[in-house]
Amino acid sequence: MSRVRDLLGCAAGLTVAALTLIPPAGAQQAGPPAVAAAESAAAATEDPILVFEREIFDYAAAGRRDPFRALSEGGESGLLFEDLTLRMIIFVDVPSQSVAVLSDARGRIHRVRRGDIIGNAQVQDIAAAHVVFSVENLGVRRQQVLDLKKPTEGA
Repeated sequence: MSRVRDLLGCAAGLTVAALTLIPPAGAQQAGPPAVAAAESAAAATEDPILVFEREIFDYAAAGRRDPFRALSEGGESGLLFEDLTLRMIIFVDVPSQSVAVLSDARGRIHRVRRGDIIGNAQVQDIAAAHVVFSVENLGVRRQQVLDLKKPTEGA
């Protein structure tokens, strides 16, 4: 009986949808109560057979969003385009090698290239004096430009 309790204890630790105990082949349901009691006592000494069943889920992903992806599509949650300031552009004639340096409202520095996503914005193009972004707010995309400000005299 302790072995059955140990097996049931192990089965309780597993993640299964259903646990079914099948009596051994020798144990059958008998009609008279006296015979049934004798057979159940004999069946208790034999080991039961455990059958584990589990449910299988199918997710039709066609046309649906990934359920494990964050609802906030931005690379960093909470970071908005309006909080970004263009600090510097390292411009190269090859568009994929140009780098824009941005800072956010918290003062953190972000280095981005063409195609990078930062918050709710994606870098579309980096020119010598400005950066073009595609910004998404509530499912609506718009194009925004951040211009590089000229340094002020005496600063």
